[in-house]
Amino acid sequence: HLVEIGYTENDINDNGYPEPKDIVVCKTWASVVDAGNQHYRAADVMNTEQVINFTIRYRKDVSAEMRIRLDSTVYDITSILDKNNRHEALEILARTVTPDGKCQN
Repeated sequence: HLVEIGYTENDINDNGYPEPKDIVVCKTWASVVDAGNQHYRAADVMNTEQVINFTIRYRKDVSAEMRIRLDSTVYDITSILDKNNRHEALEILARTVTPDGKCQN
């Protein structure tokens, strides 16, 4: 699957207000595996989020503060692992994000 990895940056518009702008760091091919759902309790409410495991070639410019877009779905990166510490591949765990930019619960 072809994915985009990037982040959102706030620019200041002509009126002095912050305006979100999506910055694409890279477009790359990735293996995508559904890692299932995670269930957790927060404020006495049971929540569920979809977790996806992306595997890409090793890159130095990808960080856990970024997002991944696959087709029209955006995922927040939760962790990045350098497989076997060989700088060959990155395993990226991510969770789904709603259209308003918040993580699904």
